[in-house]
Amino acid sequence: MAKEIITEDVKKIRQEKARDIGQRSYEFLRHNVDECMKAGVLPKTNPDAAALSLWAHVHGIASLIIRGRCIMFPEEHMDSIIKGALDFSMKNVLGNMT
Repeated sequence: MAKEIITEDVKKIRQEKARDIGQRSYEFLRHNVDECMKAGVLPKTNPDAAALSLWAHVHGIASLIIRGRCIMFPEEHMDSIIKGALDFSMKNVLGNMT
């Protein structure tokens, strides 16, 4: 019983730390997105929506790579494919500013 309580406490602490790290990471991203909007680098929109979109895009790519879902791409081309995917998204976002 004591081991279960300790294990649950450790899990709770880890979850809280992970949540805190995630929150700080998101706030950092959102702040930078907001600053880019103010500077005219990104189109003005809801900064939370823009930050979530960018975060989801990057995490989606990372998840695909981690889970081995990119095996159709030769390893030696992955860097340029990832850069191309990110460039594609940013060009479409920035292209909407004109």
